[in-house]
Amino acid sequence: MKTKKSIIFIASLLLCIIAMFCLNTKIVYAETTNTNEIVVIGVGEINFAPDMATISFGIVSNGESVEECQKQNENKLSSLSQALKEYGVEDEDIITKNYNVTQKYDYANGAQLGYQATYYIDVKTNDLDNLGQLVSRVLDNGANAFYNIEFGINDYNDAYNQALLLALQNAQNKAQVLTGQDNLIIKNIKELEYCYMPQAKLQMSYNGMDMFSGNITISASIQVTFEK
Repeated sequence: MKTKKSIIFIASLLLCIIAMFCLNTKIVYAETTNTNEIVVIGVGEINFAPDMATISFGIVSNGESVEECQKQNENKLSSLSQALKEYGVEDEDIITKNYNVTQKYDYANGAQLGYQATYYIDVKTNDLDNLGQLVSRVLDNGANAFYNIEFGINDYNDAYNQALLLALQNAQNKAQVLTGQDNLIIKNIKELEYCYMPQAKLQMSYNGMDMFSGNITISASIQVTFEK
């Protein structure tokens, strides 16, 4: 009988210890959860009229040898650089991005036809009013491949900082609406991403190319932790 009572006592004691352990675990978990914080995503967006543009084009030459292609491209590039300087484009605004040489084949007959060499070049300008004239000058003086025109802004960092401030204001407004409180304290800000979306419209006409640039949209996204 005493043995049976001892077993019952020990079992009861173990159950009490297990219950106390589980209770303490729940208490610790609740203490590590901060219910006085709210995390929101703020987005800021701002539009700018572009004040610069980058013209991307190529100088392509074909020949029986690599040396012949290179010589042709060098002559075309020299002529183009001189024409752009006369137009008012500075040397630092003429950028060779890449140089590529490929072999040309007649795959039907299995014969090599020679080589093709290409300079990939960017020309930057702030003169958007005469952009069509600049494109025409590029194509008339050595460039024989036109790829793209990208509009942009010179002071990008300042524009993005303005978008960040709008994102913070947006986050604060969201947090106030969700909590109904105006005196929220910022505990942490995490920058998530930015988006840069240049837009442009190009219209071909009988006397050249007319450019109509749209707005440039810059947006910023942040994650903000507030303490209520």
